[in-house]
Amino acid sequence: MMTSGTCAVPILVLLEINRKTDACKTCTTAQVSFDKANGDPMSIDSSFRVEAPDPATGCLRLTAICAAQPGFFGFMEFNINQGGPQENLDVVQVVEALLECRNGAWYYRDIPVQVTSVQCIQVPP
Repeated sequence: MMTSGTCAVPILVLLEINRKTDACKTCTTAQVSFDKANGDPMSIDSSFRVEAPDPATGCLRLTAICAAQPGFFGFMEFNINQGGPQENLDVVQVVEALLECRNGAWYYRDIPVQVTSVQCIQVPP
């Protein structure tokens, strides 16, 4: 016969798992500032596209986008000069970086710095 205290640990573990899983479903696009061109000739608007949740985890996903004009290359920065995505190395007109919701905030890959803003520039070839 089981007593009420016997299953306390498994229930606590399940509650913790649910809390972490739910936290990856609470992000909003308003948590990231997708900055517009600032008047500098190289500055361009940043934008985003909402993606389907991660099929394995159900966590929310969002793609940050820097689209340069034809003949130019796009370059993306996070959080004003805190570096950008690996996709910048592709040297392409349109840079896209997938952001994932973790613990109620947006992150790029496994980098432990929350993404709160996206800036874009374009450069000639």
